[in-house]
Amino acid sequence: MNKDNIIFVLVRPNFLGNIGSTARVMKNFGFSQLRLVNPPRNYLDAEARKMAVDAFDVLKRAKVESSLSQALSDINLAFSTSACQHRTEEPEALGHLVEKLHQQDLTKENKLAFVFGDERDGLTREEIARCHELILVPTEPTFASLNLAQALGIVAYELSRSEGLQNHKRVSSEILPCGAEEDELMNLTSELMDRANFSRRYNRELVTMQLRTALQKMRPNKREFDLLRGFLLRLNDKLK
Repeated sequence: MNKDNIIFVLVRPNFLGNIGSTARVMKNFGFSQLRLVNPPRNYLDAEARKMAVDAFDVLKRAKVESSLSQALSDINLAFSTSACQHRTEEPEALGHLVEKLHQQDLTKENKLAFVFGDERDGLTREEIARCHELILVPTEPTFASLNLAQALGIVAYELSRSEGLQNHKRVSSEILPCGAEEDELMNLTSELMDRANFSRRYNRELVTMQLRTALQKMRPNKREFDLLRGFLLRLNDKLK
C-alpha cells in the first residue's frame, strides 16, 4: 500500500484540538497527506499545535481548499464517512472495504481520499454523493457518532493493518479517472440534459446527483471513462 496516495480530508472542522489530534493519529500510522476544506483561520494556533505534539509537521503541510470538489480534483476514488440519518444508500463496513483495497492494490496507480465532515453536522447529502462510496465504522447504535480524530484513527489503523495481510490474491491495479475529470463529465452531462430538455429546473440538481452516483457505481477505468467523455463531447457538438 502506497501511503502517500492515501489522503485524509476534513470538511469544515470546528475544533482546533481535533485538527491537531488528527495530525497526530495520522503520523502514528505512517500517513502524512492531509487536506482541510474551510478550516478555522487559526487552525495552526496553539491548541492544534499542543494536540498534534510531534506531528505538527503533518498539519503544517496540509493543503487548504475552499470546497470539497477542489480537494478531490486529483483524487481517483473518494470514500465518505457519516453517522447521520440522511444517508440514502447502504454504507459498506470499513473492514470489508479495506480488504478489497488491499486485494486490488488501488493505491499503486490511484489516489484515494477518506472524507470526514464537521463535528456538529458531519457531511451534507451533496458531499456524501460527491464521493464514490459511503463507509461505516460499526458502533453502538444508541451512540453512533464518533469523535472526529477517533474516527480517522480507526480508518488509519485499518488501512495500516492491511499491510500485514498476506492471504489475499492480488489483482492488477487499474488507473481510474480523477475528480476533476469526473466533474468535467458531469458538466458535459448537464449540457446534454439542457439541450435535450431532459430535466426541469426544480429537479436538475437531484437528477445530476443521481447520474453521478450511477457513474460512480459503475467505476469505469480511464479508457472506458475517456470513451464516454468523447461520446458526450461529440453529442453536445452535434446538438449545438
